[in-house]
Amino acid sequence: MDTQTFSLVIVSATLTLALTTGLAIVVIGRLRAKSDLPLSHGVSGAVAVPVRQLKRSFGLFGYSKNGINPKLEITSDALHFRVFKPDHWPFSEISKVDISSLPFITRLEISSRSNGQLYIDVADKTRAADFLRALPATLPYTERAAALRNPG
Repeated sequence: MDTQTFSLVIVSATLTLALTTGLAIVVIGRLRAKSDLPLSHGVSGAVAVPVRQLKRSFGLFGYSKNGINPKLEITSDALHFRVFKPDHWPFSEISKVDISSLPFITRLEISSRSNGQLYIDVADKTRAADFLRALPATLPYTERAAALRNPG
C-alpha cells in the first residue's frame, strides 16, 4: 500500500469515528433532556413519567431493557409501561416499591407478585420523588422509598 492510500484510509477512519461520536453525543443529549422534563398529565388522565431507561427482569437470567424510547404511565388502576411491547401491572400485583442507592443513577425498583421486577432510571431524586407521589399511597413502599415520597 502506498503512502497516499494509507493516508486516505487513516483520514477516512478518523472522520468516521469523529462523526459517529458526535452523532452519539447529540442523540444521548436529546434523550437526557427529554428525561429531565417534569411529569405530565395526558388527555386520558394518565400521568406520563419521563424516564431514562426501563429494564424488566424475568427471573434469574432473563431481562430486557430500553433506553432509546421507553414509556411509563400511571393510570388510576395500573402502571403502564413499554420496554419492547406495551404491558401493565395492576397496583394490586405490585409487591414492593424501592429506590436503589447506586452512584450516578437514580433507580426505582418495582416488584410484581408474578411478573418479575421493573427497574426505572429517572433523571434525579426530584423526579423519583414526583413519581413516588403520583403512585397510590397504599402500595408497599420500603423505608427508603417512603422517606423520599414523604420527606420530613
